[in-house]
Amino acid sequence: MKFHLVPQALCGLALFLMHTAAHAGAFSVNPVRLTLSAQEPVAALTLRNAGAEPTLVQIETTRWSQEEGHDVTVTSNEILATPPIVTIPAGGSQIIRVGLRRPPDAKSELTYRLILREVPPPDADVRGLRITLHVSMPVFVRPPGTVAPVLAWRAKLTREGRIQLEARNSGNAHVQLGKL
Repeated sequence: MKFHLVPQALCGLALFLMHTAAHAGAFSVNPVRLTLSAQEPVAALTLRNAGAEPTLVQIETTRWSQEEGHDVTVTSNEILATPPIVTIPAGGSQIIRVGLRRPPDAKSELTYRLILREVPPPDADVRGLRITLHVSMPVFVRPPGTVAPVLAWRAKLTREGRIQLEARNSGNAHVQLGKL
């Protein structure tokens, strides 16, 4: 596609979507991350359905790591989310309990992700675009004792003349960067 046609294509897509039924998921999650420990091995989160129809949500538990800047998740039974499948009524909510099924690591924080997937209803009458939600939220398991991130910063100049900033964490706990 030629670049001068891109705006026209986007306008056409927008008009198509305006005249086509679009069905979108409407569930939300609170809180958006959990922290477990030996002292607090269970936590709760609330799913809410702001939509006009019931929604079915399936929950998967995964072990989470980052390699070369990319997220890696592997299905795990080291944490448990119950119930793993839930139908939330329109305007309703559901509490999900998340529990640790193994002892915390003695030296470093363990990291997991809950994958919450909306399962679309088998509705033969739907025409158009159906959007379902997929939420991936972190679960951290603190080790006993003191936990702290240890950051090492590095800046380098790219071939395009931009500065690339990198932070490596060699500590035993995660860090969330908010501002630079």
